[in-house]
Amino acid sequence: KVKAEFVFDGDTRQGELALVNVAGIDNLSRTDFVKEAARRALSGGRNGRIVIKDRTEGAKFGGFLGEQSRNRGKAVGPKTVSLGAGTRFGVMLVPQGTVADARAGKAAVQFSITDMNKGKKPQMAKLANNVYSMESSTYYKSYSDFNDVVFRLENARGSATHLSKLLPANKNWLKNAN
Repeated sequence: KVKAEFVFDGDTRQGELALVNVAGIDNLSRTDFVKEAARRALSGGRNGRIVIKDRTEGAKFGGFLGEQSRNRGKAVGPKTVSLGAGTRFGVMLVPQGTVADARAGKAAVQFSITDMNKGKKPQMAKLANNVYSMESSTYYKSYSDFNDVVFRLENARGSATHLSKLLPANKNWLKNAN
């Protein structure tokens, strides 16, 4: 059972974040991968679940992480996804819209799996023990602040590039993070 908690909202857009069992879908084309990942997230069961709905939920913390929090709504606390011991899963971010929109091909999607991202750019970084951040934009020349969705995962093991290696020097908010 993986617990996910919305920690910081640094994006004006309102989207959804899901955990998705990736067993058996890692050889699909990007288009088919998006559709299947979205289907699994919408199932709400052992194959995945939406864990953050930015339109209706707030993050646990406000403040400043490179820019002011865009937090709205009340924090709902951690959500649990029962994926089963040893399940390989990925993180799916729909920055503007819903997972259902992504399944219908009507919304952009970013993944923790770099090979499934447009341009094969990393969209997720490790911030601290069990704390991760995602960049919602694919326009790397102007953004890459990795403060758009910050979340905590419990009862999961994995690897992600540390945030300090992905932040451009002019966007490095790690030193003044509250």
